[in-house]
Amino acid sequence: MKVFPQKTSGHTFLYRPYPAGKWNMIWCVSLITALMFSLYSCHRTKDLSENEIYSILNEIITDDSVVLGQAVCADFENMAWNSDFGRFLSADDIAFYEKQSLRFWKMKIKPGHLKYWYWESAARNKRVPYLPVDTLCSDTVYHSSFSLPIISADRQKVILKISRSGCFMCGSEETVLYEKIKDHWHKTHSWNLYIE
Repeated sequence: MKVFPQKTSGHTFLYRPYPAGKWNMIWCVSLITALMFSLYSCHRTKDLSENEIYSILNEIITDDSVVLGQAVCADFENMAWNSDFGRFLSADDIAFYEKQSLRFWKMKIKPGHLKYWYWESAARNKRVPYLPVDTLCSDTVYHSSFSLPIISADRQKVILKISRSGCFMCGSEETVLYEKIKDHWHKTHSWNLYIE
């Protein structure tokens, strides 16, 4: 390989260029790496955001006309994993939920984020359109609670536990599968319904 003397700022140094074949190899490796990264980015499922969780809950409350209490508990309830959930969720959905549950395990419901399903008529009657948030979740207030929803990777399925309690020991609880069909959420399956 030839060595070419090069001058810069009065100094001479030896410049040994890469052979053409080596440059081609470096260029090809760089191109393949960039393409692989691009393909990975395109197919990687985007993480949920808090706003997306609130948006999905509000859509479900509206589409299913979910009747709620006087307030909503700030804490998300625990929801035990039911092996039957696997009939409706893919392995990718379960892996996605496991990742999101680690990201949001400290999340609490904030005031001014969950709407009454009849919020439009409530607004006309000058009533507060958002559910008040109960930070104590006291049984002296008839309140509703949600579990942190299990949301599928494609955002088309949600498994959610909805509870209502207070009111002198009366209440109800149900775990529901919602599926998005033609831009609306529909209840398609339920587990563990009880009413006291």
